[in-house]
This record gives sequence, structure tokens and C-alpha cells, in this order.
Amino acid sequence: MTRSHASFNVLDVGAFETASDLALHFLQHTLRGDDRYKGQVARRLLHNDKRARIRICWFKDVYHTVTFEQLADGRWHVVAKPSHREAGKGLSRMVEKWLGADERFQNVRWFSEKQWRLKEPGQATVA
Repeated sequence: MTRSHASFNVLDVGAFETASDLALHFLQHTLRGDDRYKGQVARRLLHNDKRARIRICWFKDVYHTVTFEQLADGRWHVVAKPSHREAGKGLSRMVEKWLGADERFQNVRWFSEKQWRLKEPGQATVA
């Protein structure tokens, strides 16, 4: 089962005022991190204060979508949506690595698509 949804709290409330701020932080972390992603291309598709969607590519014009949104209770929600099934775990692991690298991100919970839709309890890790 691929867990592609994560919800989390940000300890420093003023650190990320909009979903676009969070998306930019994710891209900056990813670009300076793992060498496999150095040549990645990113495109911003949608953005406003509450939601931002980016598409990232690191291989042969195959784009994957990552969406960030602020939930009503102040938590954040990120969805890693690969363009093909085989990339699902890798994309979720990329998001998990980003969340784990910043101590401001706390109480991270991972969900499959079905678990998220049915509001089932999540788990602490992507695997």
C-alpha cells in the first residue's frame, strides 16, 4: 500500500504563511539535497494562500504532482501524486525525507488515498 497523503503541524506558526511558502521550502530542500534530483524541473500549477500545486520532473519529462494545503484546523496536508504507479513510493519518500529534515514539522501522520478519504487514522511513517 502506498501512503501518499501526510498531515502535520508546523511548530513555528509564522514560518509558512501560505501554501506557496511551504511548496517553495519543499523545492529548495529537494534541489539542494539528493544528487539524483539536481536536474529536476519544477512548475507551479496552482497557488493561493490555502493551496499550492507543483509538478516536478527528474527524468525524461515525466512529471509528478505534489499538492500542499492548509486545513481548517491549522494542520497542513501534502499529497504526493506520481504520474505512474512505480514512482509512488519514491515520491512519498521524497516528501517524508523533507518532513523529517525540519524539526518544525511535527505530528506527521501518513495515509493511503483510501484512509484519507475515509478519515481513518494514519501512521507515523510512510512505509
